[in-house]
Amino acid sequence: LDIKYNHIEYLHLEDEDGHFDNMDIFEIFKQGEYHVGLGKNTDYFQIELSSDLSILGVEFEKKEFKGYELYYTPDTEESGLSIYGFIEQNLPDLNFDILSSFRLNQLNIMPNTEDIDCENLDFDDNGECNEVQKREFQTLSFSLGFKKKVDKFEINSWIMQSMRAPRVEELYSDGPHLGTYSYEIGNPYLQKEKIYGFENSISFTGSQFKTSIVTFYNYSPYYHQMAKMGYCENEQDYDPYSLIDPSHPCGGADYIEWGSGVDGYLYKYNSRGVEAKIKGLELDLEYRLNFFELRYNLSYVRGYNKTLDTPLSYMNPMKEIATLDYKKDNLNYKFRFSKIHAQNKLGEFESYTPGVLLTDFVLDYIYDEHNITIQFNNIFDKTYYNHLSRIKDISPEPGRNLVISYKVFF
Repeated sequence: LDIKYNHIEYLHLEDEDGHFDNMDIFEIFKQGEYHVGLGKNTDYFQIELSSDLSILGVEFEKKEFKGYELYYTPDTEESGLSIYGFIEQNLPDLNFDILSSFRLNQLNIMPNTEDIDCENLDFDDNGECNEVQKREFQTLSFSLGFKKKVDKFEINSWIMQSMRAPRVEELYSDGPHLGTYSYEIGNPYLQKEKIYGFENSISFTGSQFKTSIVTFYNYSPYYHQMAKMGYCENEQDYDPYSLIDPSHPCGGADYIEWGSGVDGYLYKYNSRGVEAKIKGLELDLEYRLNFFELRYNLSYVRGYNKTLDTPLSYMNPMKEIATLDYKKDNLNYKFRFSKIHAQNKLGEFESYTPGVLLTDFVLDYIYDEHNITIQFNNIFDKTYYNHLSRIKDISPEPGRNLVISYKVFF
């Protein structure tokens, strides 16, 4: 029997002028020297009863959201109650196991409609705030699968239904998020997300060789996305300090928010529901010989937006990772090679991301309860970009860098 309670007080401040220095965040908040603020208090309570082959639990979570300054999202209270369970049942006559799970959830979202800045709400075209109202969602998610072992092989297969209610940020967000260089706009009419899918895997475990492959296919009649509302093709020509023409090439476009951000504008992103399908596979290979270990991983995901008849936005490109380990005594030497393929399967308003080959070296030393790790990342200082990052057109990922960590286990 496990009983858990968490209380979290969270305060998030953003400022485009970068004058925070080393000031205490509460002092900055008190003085009002910031552009965007978000406060979130969370109370979480869980009771769980479990055995080796089953779990039954109850969760209750309450969150209070409050926006400050340029963040016009209404103050909102969110409370959710969940009942969940898992059971694994062995069928000896058929020589396989049945696995099943479920989660039943009730979510209430209650915005404060008495103190709303209607004139600044982007998702309210009429300025009447009619869209801001209490929402209730009931969701049911479950899965059913089987597991069968045949000699050194193991086969798994699942079918599942997943539902997820939209959260406060997806419904009522209205303000700049400077950390991701975007202006986020919620959709107060957003419905609960639904996904139906199946997954299959097969693995082999030998004395020196291991391999597994996992495939999946998901269909969603209503899939949540926070996506860009437009794209300015000539934004690289923008120079706010130009003496000849300081105007923005996409000035006046309704997909850009003016008056925020370093250069005076931010792309708008809004929540939406689309019909989508997502499929993919993951392959793992592992071979051990004396002190050496060679591993290879391939992950492949493809998404399709059936509503727009385009690829689904924000899908990871194909990625391959090969590692060579040499382990002896307390030392582990590791070379890691990561091939991130280009992403040219682009959704609406997405831009192409080139591929890259990264090389890392990791030295790991373990002695009793002490662990020291030295990582030399991106040894050849390659310039590369994260396709899922909203700021990839502004800033690449880290170049050559060194990370040293020390851990004590007790």
